[in-house]
Amino acid sequence: MKCNKCNIDLPEDSIYCFKCGRSLKAISKTHLLILILVLSLGFVLKDNLLGKKPVALETSNTDPKIESLREKTTKFPGDINAWRELAYAAQEKIDTDQAYVFDLLEALRGILNINPNDKDALLGMAEISYSQQAFDKAAEFYRSYLEIDPNNEQVRANYASSLTFLNQIEEAKSILNEILKKDPSNFQAGAYLAIAYARNGEIEEAKKIGSETIKYAPDDEAIKRFGNFLSSLDRSEAKPASVVESPKGKFLQYFYEHPIVGPKIKSHSFKNNELILEVENFPMSAMPQNAREAFEKNIKAQMSPDVTKVVFLENGTVLGEVSP
Repeated sequence: MKCNKCNIDLPEDSIYCFKCGRSLKAISKTHLLILILVLSLGFVLKDNLLGKKPVALETSNTDPKIESLREKTTKFPGDINAWRELAYAAQEKIDTDQAYVFDLLEALRGILNINPNDKDALLGMAEISYSQQAFDKAAEFYRSYLEIDPNNEQVRANYASSLTFLNQIEEAKSILNEILKKDPSNFQAGAYLAIAYARNGEIEEAKKIGSETIKYAPDDEAIKRFGNFLSSLDRSEAKPASVVESPKGKFLQYFYEHPIVGPKIKSHSFKNNELILEVENFPMSAMPQNAREAFEKNIKAQMSPDVTKVVFLENGTVLGEVSP
């Protein structure tokens, strides 16, 4: 087996490339980067993971290969190999058009309808669920996978991460500490453990674990993204205690503790019910439409009558505004 990205030889049963972290099976995004970005990027699919594809978000591009495979699965719905072909074809398209995620979901569901214990399909559904913040579904699919392969430490770490976001933090920490006891250099498990401590408000312990873990980062991109997360912990500690005493302060805290926005904030100010955030190198304009919609939806969910508008500024230029 080869990693298409690194072009290096890997064991035949590999699920991830040890060098770049690329998933070799059911989904193309690395799970760690999904973890760091999960609060701000991605489609909102929570209610659609096992249901019919929402028509409004279907791709406008019709790929002949995908279309042919759709027809094949319609004609032969009991052919598991047809569903697998569709899954792999959709996976290859997702990097350039994320709307193909619906074809991938449909294919994985088709596989599981035929074989509920298909490991690749269970893992694929788990990671897509996780990336869309449907952590309860992610945990469910990870558990099903681990009933078949209980010694897969990579999947155990991913399962623990989903528990963290379900606020089952002590169980998550227990699993991750077990993994790190066997392999202290496991970057993914260490990163998840740091995030679990941070979610639990144990910032000093999160920073301690994070500073040790980053030594084992597999590449520069992982170093940068995890480093940004650790920087956000420093920023959250640097805020005056009074910042969270009012509704406006609590809303502001959301941004300073955000793993993507927090490290980019240079300063802030309030003008009546409007929060103005001066940011630096914040890629708001580069977000895909669906990712930006999800990002703005999360912000709107935090709003109250005390803050009804957020303005993102960089060097005096308005990057974007969010209001109900």
